[in-house]
Amino acid sequence: MNRTIHELINMKARKIELELELGTSTVDVRHLSSQQLMHINRDYDHQYNPKVLLDMVNETIHNDEQTILNRH
Repeated sequence: MNRTIHELINMKARKIELELELGTSTVDVRHLSSQQLMHINRDYDHQYNPKVLLDMVNETIHNDEQTILNRH
């Protein structure tokens, strides 16, 4: 269960990064950690498609939330 919770937290942080890349986030870039900025730069360097990644992250978040709800 702890693993699922930690994964959910990480995926929600990743979601913010991807939304920033797409220009759809309301979070100020100045509030990001250096690790988050590194992820964004890595995405640009590798030319990852943020929309595709965001869809995958959203699916993982949904699955993790369902797993947590089903266990309680």
